[in-house]
Amino acid sequence: MAILILFVSLFAGGLTLIMVRLSISCVFWASKYRHDKMRVFKLYFPYYIISLFTLSVAAIIGLDKHIAAIYYFSFVFIVSLLIWKYELIQSRKTQHQNNNYVKSNHPELP
Repeated sequence: MAILILFVSLFAGGLTLIMVRLSISCVFWASKYRHDKMRVFKLYFPYYIISLFTLSVAAIIGLDKHIAAIYYFSFVFIVSLLIWKYELIQSRKTQHQNNNYVKSNHPELP
């Protein structure tokens, strides 16, 4: 029985992780500034987190403040924050790598 509960928990957690990751990726894909992740973060992160928080609180209240619902939606909220942080770290790494590459303005001599 414990193995079944563990399997269901891992499956639900994995599915949740995939859904949260896809929702954040869709924000970047739908933005007209998709390559400027810092700008996308500044524009859409507050709206995303406020709406996620509102939906989480509404679901917790709708489920009569059940402890499992509180844990689940806390997990979803923390995972979404970590994914946004990961996206920003990745954008800084690629931006730093792009800044290190400097093309010479001098013509190449024979």
